[in-house]
Amino acid sequence: MQWVKKGRDTLLHKGFEVEGDFSEIVEEPLYKDAADITKVLLDDYESGKLSEIYVIYTNFKNTVVHDPVLLKLLPISKEDLLQPETTESEGPRALMNYSPNEDEVLDAIIPKYISSVIYGGLMQSVASENGARMTAMDSATSNAEELIDKATYSTTELVRVQLLKSLLRLWRSQCHRITTGNGRRRGRRKS
Repeated sequence: MQWVKKGRDTLLHKGFEVEGDFSEIVEEPLYKDAADITKVLLDDYESGKLSEIYVIYTNFKNTVVHDPVLLKLLPISKEDLLQPETTESEGPRALMNYSPNEDEVLDAIIPKYISSVIYGGLMQSVASENGARMTAMDSATSNAEELIDKATYSTTELVRVQLLKSLLRLWRSQCHRITTGNGRRRGRRKS
């Protein structure tokens, strides 16, 4: 899609390095595609190649409104974990006990969470693109209908004007014949 290439080209123009190109999946994104992207991102994050992971997508509100979204996925800061009613002195409250342990649970949850956010972003972007296309097609259809109406009106007027000119010429010729005496009626000749 053109808008994906445009985004990539804008990042390159601004001096960012684009490591991967997943533009082929945006037509019909699958959850597996999001999981594949997540694997690449997490591998690069764990190896230290990436220090932060953000997702940027277009949030679909309706066919006319599409808002850009920038969401930080990793690293998760302490402020991100604190609930609004907790303070730093209290520390985060444990919502549940983890079994097996917290690290194993997070190792399972974080990739699923990131995959879900990426997949959701892909779906929101597709919905926004389709909404923009629908709006553009509706506008083009309305404009075409207006042009057709104008052309039909113009054609009808042209035919009417030509008919009136023909009638006027006929009327003038009849008036000319009558005034010059050549306006005799032709009748049947009797044999």
